[in-house]
Formats: sequence, C-alpha cells, structure tokens
Amino acid sequence: MDEGCLLCSAERMTEWHLEDEDCWVADCIVCMTPMIVWRTHGLPDQRMEQALLTRLKTVLRGVINSRHNWEPVPQLIARVNRTLRGWQQYFSFGYPRGAYQVIDAFVLARLTHH
Repeated sequence: MDEGCLLCSAERMTEWHLEDEDCWVADCIVCMTPMIVWRTHGLPDQRMEQALLTRLKTVLRGVINSRHNWEPVPQLIARVNRTLRGWQQYFSFGYPRGAYQVIDAFVLARLTHH
C-alpha cells in the first residue's frame, strides 16, 4: 500500500462486493457502478497480469451466468460494461492489446452461450 495513493487509502463510502490481497470491488460513489481496484501499482509483470486476468474472468462469470438467462442481452451487456470499466482503466497503461484480446474472446464466448 502506498501512503500517497488516494485509491490505497480509499474509505468505504459505498458497498464493497469483494476484497482480498489482490483487489477490491466497490460501487463508484458517483455512478454506483461496481469498479475493480487492483492493489498493484504500475505495470504488472507477466505472472501478475495473468493472475489479474484470471481474477477478472472469475468476476465476469458471476455477471454472465445461467441465473441471468432471463435478462435481455442489452441489459446484460450494460452490466458487463460496467464491470469492465474499472479494469479497462487499469490496463490502459503500457501495452494492453494482449489483455484486451483475452477478455474480448472470453466475454464473447460467455455472451454467445447466453
């Protein structure tokens, strides 16, 4: 944890859905969108990137699953996009193309089976 980082010192002002040693998921105070905040600062090494992508897939499996078969696809896509927004901001530094391709393929496969 970096003492000067505003995200590291974030107070619990909204509902937190998940917290562990890698990240936390909490509702944005402005728009109430669930945001993933990774505890790692800077660009992740390859091992950490794979771990973060695996974690994101786990979170997405909770959003795109058989319990939501009744949900219209546009609403489901909106929920997926809200989940991905914080992740995209984290991976937008450096060279995110590979990470984006992995998650694009994963989300497409999950939505195709919806």
